[in-house]
Amino acid sequence: MTLIQQTLQQRAADIAKNYTGSSAAAYKAAAETLRWPYWDWAISGTLPKVTTDPEVKINLPSGSETVRNPLYSYKFKTFPFKDPDFQGQDLSQFSETKRCVDNKEGSDGVNHIEIINDRLGGATSRLRGQVYAVFTANSSFEAMASTQSGGGSFENPHNTVHQEIGGGPIPGKNGHMRPVAWSGFDPIL
Repeated sequence: MTLIQQTLQQRAADIAKNYTGSSAAAYKAAAETLRWPYWDWAISGTLPKVTTDPEVKINLPSGSETVRNPLYSYKFKTFPFKDPDFQGQDLSQFSETKRCVDNKEGSDGVNHIEIINDRLGGATSRLRGQVYAVFTANSSFEAMASTQSGGGSFENPHNTVHQEIGGGPIPGKNGHMRPVAWSGFDPIL
């Protein structure tokens, strides 16, 4: 079990202890089976709804509450950026991660989820074919894991998903999932 999975599960167990009454056992059981979310883009060519809503409604021991959705975006801890690797880029104008936004200076920062879903939906069959080809045409880990081998590799569909969430090759669109320096900040990763 990865460290992030262990941390998530422990935090959920700690929170579940605060529930009482008839729902306490259900929250404890849910915490024990909680796992990091996984999106199989080869099956569903649209972003999961849980990653596209800026806010989510949660149940607390004291009642329900609407909170900022941590899977929607990551708010940068240091903004504006001082690191020269991040300054002056079109994405550096945003204080949180964005997906397929207009990249001109002064952009409204609206995520164009409909464009992402349209492009991913159109690429799903091709992505499945690329993954199938990796398993059937390669005989070594090196060939499967790197684009350097010249054959199909997992990097090809992986890179396509990054590019499409970032705005694809659409002129004037960009997102934090496209550039390597930014992609690790997007919670969809």
